[in-house]
Amino acid sequence: MKLIDTNILVYAFDVESEHHKKAKEVLKSALQECEMVLSAQNLLEFYSVVTKKIPAPLSPDEAYAIINIILKTPEIMVITASRDCVKNAVKISKEKNLRGARVFDAVISETMKEYGIEIILTEDDKHFEALGIYAKNPLVE
Repeated sequence: MKLIDTNILVYAFDVESEHHKKAKEVLKSALQECEMVLSAQNLLEFYSVVTKKIPAPLSPDEAYAIINIILKTPEIMVITASRDCVKNAVKISKEKNLRGARVFDAVISETMKEYGIEIILTEDDKHFEALGIYAKNPLVE
């Protein structure tokens, strides 16, 4: 199983991104192999980014529809952070002096560990490797 990070998901729906085509291929492959995992946090981040921060933002209705399709697709596993994940993520953030958005990477990494997800596909591979997660950037050859 491979967790798809928010940046890959966003690129797949950001038609103006230079990574759009490759990110769509990554999603398609993970879905066909029944290896696609997303966290609830990724879906919330996706909604936030695609409705405001990309050059051609999606409407809230479009973003909502995409998320609903994801949630209704049985081949996509959606995981959520438990209380222990949050507690461990805050502890790790404190110990490693993580601040800002890096704290959310700690939550994702702890949630992955709890669910036994070993790989994250992300553009931010160094962030996750520092948290003990095997990370692969599928956007580079």
